[in-house]
Amino acid sequence: MIGKGALGLLHGSDKFNLAAGTRDKPVSCRGARMGDVTDGTSNTLFVGERPPSSTLDYGWWFAGAGQAGTGSCDVILGTNDINLQTSYLNGSTGNTAQNDPPDFCPVGPYQFGPGTPNNPCDQFHFWSFHSGGANFLYADASVHFLAYTVSPVQVMPAMATYNGGEVFTQP
Repeated sequence: MIGKGALGLLHGSDKFNLAAGTRDKPVSCRGARMGDVTDGTSNTLFVGERPPSSTLDYGWWFAGAGQAGTGSCDVILGTNDINLQTSYLNGSTGNTAQNDPPDFCPVGPYQFGPGTPNNPCDQFHFWSFHSGGANFLYADASVHFLAYTVSPVQVMPAMATYNGGEVFTQP
């Protein structure tokens, strides 16, 4: 489990605390230096793939406002992210059917797994158009393909912190 003080590179703000079922306080303005990466740069995730939705509401790599103006689900995405249900986008039917806005999706948490651009709920987790997984940029500037079989509950959050000291098996 990720320690409460563990800072994340992959998700630096509004981290979902799986144990408590809530979000930590935002830490996005604190920044980090390479020397702060005590978990090892070759074990630390920095950026992950997630295509934008078919409506292009979320998924921007730069200057995306995200949920509630925090960047969450847009330029910031976590390994166990939740739906704040604050997009205020108009829905057509009020359910989680395709083409409805993300406010109608369950709260989550959402984890790494397959997705499609037509499912608004897939905006809350990492996925790609590649067969079987997605590419991730590590803190050492290497890129690795991670299969969807990687444990999204244990391995992904451990790899997303740079100073948590978690022990995990490298996928």
